Amino acid sequence: MFKADYGTWQDWPLYPLQHEEDRLSQHAGLCDSEGEMKRDWDQAREKVNREGRCRFCGSNQNVEAAHIIGRDVDPILTGPRGGKFRLVHEDAIVPLCGPFAFNNCHGHYDAHELDILSVLTIAEQSRAVEDGRGMLRALRRISGRRVADGA
Repeated sequence: MFKADYGTWQDWPLYPLQHEEDRLSQHAGLCDSEGEMKRDWDQAREKVNREGRCRFCGSNQNVEAAHIIGRDVDPILTGPRGGKFRLVHEDAIVPLCGPFAFNNCHGHYDAHELDILSVLTIAEQSRAVEDGRGMLRALRRISGRRVADGA
């Protein structure tokens, strides 16, 4: 899609950059009803839609973006207008069947009852190590093991 207010046809390569800034500014500085900072789920939702199935069991029903390490590690970014939001990176999530609060893969993973290491890509594993602040912590979360540090 081309918008005339972005210049002439010679300027069209700038459109995707401007469009991205406009999209990010929709999220910038907004809070939900509980006062939590808004998240940009676009990358995560695109990944879930692209794959279309639970990575663990293969179900195509109620597939959700499950955080591999946790929501609290989503980076806080500043939009073009100065507002802040959290970005949910596509490598920080894995498609799992939901809804998360029930007896399904997302719910079992959140309850630390599911080992998803075998279904993660190398990029997702790498991101988990970064987000988990270390390989051992990431492995403990991904494998579903509830083991104290140092054990």
